[in-house]
Amino acid sequence: MRYAGIRTAFESFAPRTASAETRLVGAGNFVRNFREGLGLSINANGRPTLDPTKRKWSHGEMSLRGLAEAFMGWEWAENLMRPSNAGGLLMESGAGNVAVTPGNFPEVSAYLGSISGLLEAAVLERYESPEYIIDTLVD
Repeated sequence: MRYAGIRTAFESFAPRTASAETRLVGAGNFVRNFREGLGLSINANGRPTLDPTKRKWSHGEMSLRGLAEAFMGWEWAENLMRPSNAGGLLMESGAGNVAVTPGNFPEVSAYLGSISGLLEAAVLERYESPEYIIDTLVD
């Protein structure tokens, strides 16, 4: 999945012209859709599961940097990746620094929700993989 496509999909759920409340709801809907695209769902027992038949893309196809750029822009991602700026990024605002503000909470929420989906998909893929389980149970 291309990052421009992620941005376009996010904008379809949470357009910039919508109210703040609508954008937050849209961000939640985007994250739900993103997780479904990774094949994540809840089984009959209420537990998270990974269904490869429903997967549209793999967690391995995504990068955290690419997602950061898709949601928040290149400058925000660049500042986030610099160790000297990371601590002040959330606390300062001003020229040349892209801070987290109430206006971009939907983007931050969608970014964090996407990352949690990627992590969950990676963990479940390994956890449900028989070749990793049987070796620990049988000689």
